[in-house]
Amino acid sequence: MLITINKTVMRTLKYTLALSLSMLFLSSGYAQEDNQEETGYNEQVTIIAPFQPSISDARKIPMNPSLNPEIPEKRDVSYNISPQKIEVDFEPEKMKAVRVKSESRKPLKANFVKAGFGNYSTPYAELFSTTGPSDKHRAGFHVKHLSHSGDIENYATPNNSHNLAEIFGEKYFDNASLYGKIHYKRDVYHRYGFKPDSSAFQNIDYTDEDIRQQYSSAGANIRFENLNKDKQEFDYHLDLDYYSWWDDYSSLEHSVALDIHGNKPVEWFDAINYQSFGINGNFEFFNAGDSLEAVNTVRISFRPFMEIKSGFYYLKGGINLSSVMTDDKDASMTIYPDIHTRIHMVPGYLTLFGGLTGEKNFHSLRELTDENPFVESGILLNDNRQHYSNTKMNAFGGLKGHITRGVDFRLKVAYREKDAYPLFVTNFDKDFNNQFEIRYDDLTITDFSAGFTIKGGEQFKLDIGGHYYNYETTDEERPWHLPELEITASTEYEFNKPLPLTLSLSSTVLTGRYAENSQGNATAMDNIIDFSAEAKYAYNKSLTAFLKINNLTAQKQYRWYGYPSYGLNFLIGAGYSF
Repeated sequence: MLITINKTVMRTLKYTLALSLSMLFLSSGYAQEDNQEETGYNEQVTIIAPFQPSISDARKIPMNPSLNPEIPEKRDVSYNISPQKIEVDFEPEKMKAVRVKSESRKPLKANFVKAGFGNYSTPYAELFSTTGPSDKHRAGFHVKHLSHSGDIENYATPNNSHNLAEIFGEKYFDNASLYGKIHYKRDVYHRYGFKPDSSAFQNIDYTDEDIRQQYSSAGANIRFENLNKDKQEFDYHLDLDYYSWWDDYSSLEHSVALDIHGNKPVEWFDAINYQSFGINGNFEFFNAGDSLEAVNTVRISFRPFMEIKSGFYYLKGGINLSSVMTDDKDASMTIYPDIHTRIHMVPGYLTLFGGLTGEKNFHSLRELTDENPFVESGILLNDNRQHYSNTKMNAFGGLKGHITRGVDFRLKVAYREKDAYPLFVTNFDKDFNNQFEIRYDDLTITDFSAGFTIKGGEQFKLDIGGHYYNYETTDEERPWHLPELEITASTEYEFNKPLPLTLSLSSTVLTGRYAENSQGNATAMDNIIDFSAEAKYAYNKSLTAFLKINNLTAQKQYRWYGYPSYGLNFLIGAGYSF
C-alpha cells in the first residue's frame, strides 16, 4: 500500500517541530536565570582539550594458537606366538679346521736361569723351574743367591749375602685350588758402621766374625682358595702359615698365623644393585726370646663387613675387633671402625675416596730385622720392651682419576695416630757403636701424597709419586730416621725397532731425616738421592742379556746412621729360558 503525503501536511510538521525546539530553549534559559537569582552566583567555564579518540575493547585473536590434543586411551593387547616349522632342503657345508702355526703349538718354557757378576765382587744367580702347562696341577722351585764382598773406604768389612730356596705346588679342582710352599732364607750381614782406624777403636782387637750377624728362617704355607671370582658366587680363602726364625746370638722366634676370608652376595635391600656380607679374620701366635727368656704373644683381628655397590657409589663398612695378649699384659679387645668408600663423581675420570680404620700390630723379630738388619740381638727382651703398636686412628681421603687418555693422577691426605711406634736409635753403650736399639714412642703423622702415571701403549710407562710427612712425637725429640719428604719415580721404554731393547730408570729421594748422636742430640742426616738404570736386550725368545747400574751419582748414602752405602755399582749378566 502506498502512502502519499501532500505539501500542506509537510509544512505543518515543520512548523510544529520548530515551535517545540523554541519552547525547550526558552524553558532552559528561564531555569538558569531563576537559579542565578536564587544563589546570586554566576560562573562561566570553558573547557578546551585535545581530542582523544579511543576504541572500545574488542576480542583479540592470539598469534600463537594452542592445541590440546586428546590422548587416546591405551588398550591392553595380549597375543601369543605360534611357531610353525618350515621344511627346507638345506645342509651347510662342513668347515675346514683352522690351521695353527707350528710355533704357537710349542709348549711354554718351564725353566728360566739368570746369572751375572758386578763390581764389589758381586756374584748373582737365580733359577726358576716349573712343571709344564696343566689344568690339574703345577709344581716348581726357586733358588737365588746374591752377595757382595767389596770394601767401603775407612769402614769395617761390609760383606753381605742373601740366599733363598723354595719349593711350591698347586692342585686345581673345579672351582678351587690348594697351594703349598716350603721355604728357607738366610741373610748374612756385618755390622760395619764404624771406622777401625779412628782413635776410639784402633786399640780394640776384633775379627770379622765378631761383627757378623746371620738371620735364618724356614717355614711352610698352605692356602685353599676359591677360583670362581664371579660376584654372584661365594668367595673365600683359608691361609695357614708357619715360620721359625733365628740369628747367630741365640735369638729365636716361632710364629703360626691363620688368615680366613669369606664373602657372600645377599639381597637385603631392593634399591641397591650389589650387596654382600663378609668376614675377615686373622689369628697370630708368636714365641720370641733367647736361651734365657721368652715372650708369648697372641694377636687376634676379627673384621665383619658389609659391601655395597650402587650406581656411582661404593661402600665397605664394618668394624675391626683387635686384641693383643702377652705374658705380662692383660688381654684387651678394642673396637675400631673399618670403613672404605668411593664415589665416581665423573665416571671414568674422577673418583673421590676415603676411609677410617684402626688396628693393633705386633712387631716381630723377623719384621724388625728385615727393616734394619743392624739392630742388637734380643731387642724384645730389653727393659723398655713393647710388644705391639696401636694405630688408634687412620683417617684418609683423596681424589684419583684420568687427566686424559693414558694419564692418571692421585691425591691423598692421611692422618694417623700411632701408640708405641718403633724407632731405631744407635746404642752407644755397645762395642763399636754400631748397633741399634728400639725406642717406642707415640706419634701423630700427617701424610700428604700425590702422584701420576703416564702410559704410552705397551711401550712406555712413567710413574712419579711423593709423600710429605709431618710428625708430632711424645717423648723423643725427633722421629728418628723417618723422612720428611719422600719422592720416587720410575720409567720404562721398550724399543721394538731397530733393537729388542728395554730401558728402565728409577730414583728415590729422602730428605729431612734425623738421628741421635753420641751426645744425645739430634743431628741431620744427609739426603738420599739415588738414581738407578737397567737395560734388557732380547737376543731371541730364549736368550736375554741385562745391565743394571745403581747409585749413578756415586754418593755415600746413609740409610742408617753411621752406615754408608756402596758407591756406583753395577751388575751385568744374562738369562736363558728352556
